[in-house]
Amino acid sequence: MKNIIIVMMVTLIAITFMVGCANDSPSEPEAQYHEFTVVNSTAQYPKQLTRLEVTPVGGGTTLVNDFVCNPTEQKNVNIPIPSMGAYQVTIYSADGQSMWWNSVSLGLPGNSRIVVCSPDMSGLFHGECAGLPNSGVNMTP
Repeated sequence: MKNIIIVMMVTLIAITFMVGCANDSPSEPEAQYHEFTVVNSTAQYPKQLTRLEVTPVGGGTTLVNDFVCNPTEQKNVNIPIPSMGAYQVTIYSADGQSMWWNSVSLGLPGNSRIVVCSPDMSGLFHGECAGLPNSGVNMTP
């Protein structure tokens, strides 16, 4: 009986030690996302939107999310930005054309709306991100 009690005590101590060690190991911080609601308003001259890139304005790693958003659709796209700040935001169409915003303030967690619209009088597509007009575009019908 003593042997059983000793074995149980040793097992209990070993389990307590293992659980304690597991809790002492550092854990990775949970990724925080900025959510973009992509609105494809290109019904008149249809464009399929397929890629979102976000780059810190001061330089750094470009973060990418590939997706499919057809004309007249809306799609939520998450990007795990490292911190709050100013970012260049670029959205691409399936034919490789793009629209971009040079400096958009993004929060964590946060959300922004990107709207891509059919061409205006200039013949180029236009849009907005977080309420800002696009800085540039090479999207044509």
